[in-house]
Amino acid sequence: MVFPDNASIALAVAEAMGIDEETAFCGMLNAQPDPGAMRITRFGEKLEPSFLVKGFAANDASSTLRIWERVSSFKYSEKSPIIIMNCRADRIDRTEQFVRGVLLYIDAEILIAIGETTAPIKNFHEQGVIPAKLFFDLEEWSTEEIMNSMRPYIRGRIVYGIGNIHGAATPLIDAIIKEELVSKVS
Repeated sequence: MVFPDNASIALAVAEAMGIDEETAFCGMLNAQPDPGAMRITRFGEKLEPSFLVKGFAANDASSTLRIWERVSSFKYSEKSPIIIMNCRADRIDRTEQFVRGVLLYIDAEILIAIGETTAPIKNFHEQGVIPAKLFFDLEEWSTEEIMNSMRPYIRGRIVYGIGNIHGAATPLIDAIIKEELVSKVS
């Protein structure tokens, strides 16, 4: 997904360096994306697929909300999304920032906290600050355990991963990508 602001910045830098617009666009299109770059991956059942929105690398609340606003405009699913918040022990301030600046503004039915030091999210949910109907505190759970816990809920939903790319998020992304699109026979 390309954000106009990012493309504009790259074009401005290219212009300042004397690179023509066509060459700049060609370079942008052929550049290898950052491993943490925001991507949308389709997975699960072919007839009612799920979509992973890989937003773990967005380091601030406003970028995370901008990604969500853009993704939700595409109508991948009519169902309420699942939010996976990856927490880190050395980024508790980010966890609290995301509670106040992101989780209050995305109407998610299910919130899953993974990684380390998930207590701030758990506390805010117990206080009724976070509106998610279902909350799963999967602190320190393995990737396989996380996948098994969320599998019953993901069909036909957007799964939006936020918070931090490092730690539990990277192996979870790999596991979700390996979930092949399958046809279920009734």
